[in-house]
Amino acid sequence: MIQFQEETVVDAKPEILFAIYENVEGWCQWDPDVQRSSIVSAFVPGAIGRLKPKSGPVAKMRLTQVEKNRSFTTETALPLCKMQFEHQLVSEGKATRVLHRVSFSGLLAFFFGRIIGKQIKQGLPEALKRLKAMAEMKSCT
Repeated sequence: MIQFQEETVVDAKPEILFAIYENVEGWCQWDPDVQRSSIVSAFVPGAIGRLKPKSGPVAKMRLTQVEKNRSFTTETALPLCKMQFEHQLVSEGKATRVLHRVSFSGLLAFFFGRIIGKQIKQGLPEALKRLKAMAEMKSCT
């Protein structure tokens, strides 16, 4: 398994961050690697969506785990590989620790971890920086 993760502390409650996550069509506002994203139903386990990265083809994703105001995980099937993207929110008083973790498993995990994972790893800090700014702005209103 190949895995990358990044975390930050945000001066906002988990509810504010989770509301940003639930707005799948708005992911491009805080994740610079996302061109567009959508989901065809409610933000619940089993929901199917699509994500178009800035560089790369449209990918089908599925929500495999959702715990409101705490976490969610998406899964994308690649040839002989599975990519999971975990998003965790841990309340720390008036702030929230945000963790984003991407993992690749399967026969071609090493290949996709190097190709796709390298780009994701480079983009994670900026995505968290933008997510933090957006959540803290919403927290002030």
